[in-house]
Amino acid sequence: MDRVSISRLISSTPPRCLRRFRVDPVPMPVNSDDTLVAAWRLVCSCGATEGAVLGHPLSELKPGYDDELLFVSPFSFQCPRCGLSTEFLDTAADGTGAELAKLEGAGIGCAAYRGEGPGKKFPCSGCGTSRGEVVVALYFNEDYMVDLEKSEIEFPFENLFSGVHVYSRCSECNEQSMVTEIDTKY
Repeated sequence: MDRVSISRLISSTPPRCLRRFRVDPVPMPVNSDDTLVAAWRLVCSCGATEGAVLGHPLSELKPGYDDELLFVSPFSFQCPRCGLSTEFLDTAADGTGAELAKLEGAGIGCAAYRGEGPGKKFPCSGCGTSRGEVVVALYFNEDYMVDLEKSEIEFPFENLFSGVHVYSRCSECNEQSMVTEIDTKY
């Protein structure tokens, strides 16, 4: 699989963790030099394009991050129209670390911080509102994909994202906030 094929695949096929939604491919919400990236806008099964991101504040899990407004997984999208909360990313099950751990039969995948229990609503960094358009940007590492292909391992490459950023564009003030920036490798 070459770079063009990988790019075509990741921009046309959402990973397993986003398939509970009617996702729309969108341009990257921020400038990125990385060419192997795909961005998806979450759309609830009822058709709503705005909602609240539920996750876990990093500041509650790691000392020294009190001034950081970043959340960690597992993440859900809570729809204000139908009330449904749908999970869209859990680093224990999604991303390169989790996928490679499954292949190796290991129990540990991604080493990123992870919350437990019910998530909290992510507030806009501009006005505090918890409702907006949610975009998930997935970053891919060509080397992982080429190595798996050379090893003749059949693999759904769209699930092999090595990084994820989640953005929320506020419904009230139109401020775009980064919800998370996670490296999903080992």
